[in-house]
Amino acid sequence: MTQEQQALAEARKARSIEILRREGIPFIQHLPCIEPEGMAKVRSREEIARRAACVFFDAVCAWNVIEAGKDRYPEVADHFLTIVQSWELEDALSREERKLLAGEGDDRTIQAASWRMEAFVPLAWALGRLPGLDIPRGQFQGELDQFFPNVRPSSYKKFASWSRRRSESEILDEADLIYRIRWATEEARINGNPPPAGIDTDVALERHAALNWLIGYGGEDWDNISLDT
Repeated sequence: MTQEQQALAEARKARSIEILRREGIPFIQHLPCIEPEGMAKVRSREEIARRAACVFFDAVCAWNVIEAGKDRYPEVADHFLTIVQSWELEDALSREERKLLAGEGDDRTIQAASWRMEAFVPLAWALGRLPGLDIPRGQFQGELDQFFPNVRPSSYKKFASWSRRRSESEILDEADLIYRIRWATEEARINGNPPPAGIDTDVALERHAALNWLIGYGGEDWDNISLDT
């Protein structure tokens, strides 16, 4: 890391700590910096758009399975797999997403997928489809049809073409902040305390996973993203 990169990383860390201080979220000064510009492998617009669409349907499929009941799982899964195939995204599905959409997911897979909309949110933000990311104190309450108003084959192409990836520095800023927020929630959990400052730990975890994927942390695939704190 060059001196300039080190300075960028330290400045980012300082900005994150100022936000944490303002929001009443605990922090420690010696938590390391994340990789700065020029070192982090931030994903391309096309990579993010494909991943976002897969994550979106992973979550929506899981919601529908839970609502319809396990006896209708194969029917529900086949419906969403057909949509993904029409959007030519089947090869972008992760192993766990393939399992869910094949109708082969167990209860753990379905429940995990039901939280994925909280991972979709940072992906949509990174594509400029949401104005900002707030402190993760609650689940996303926006209208989902703002992203995919219909399921025609052209829907994904419109979503991708209307997206513009945010700058590397913006994405790294959010990755650094959620890293420090997750340290605070983990520290509280280890000590048997409630999450600080009203943080929703499940929402924070999903955001951390998505943002670590966005910056290529650890070089892992979607199903194996490191969540070190």
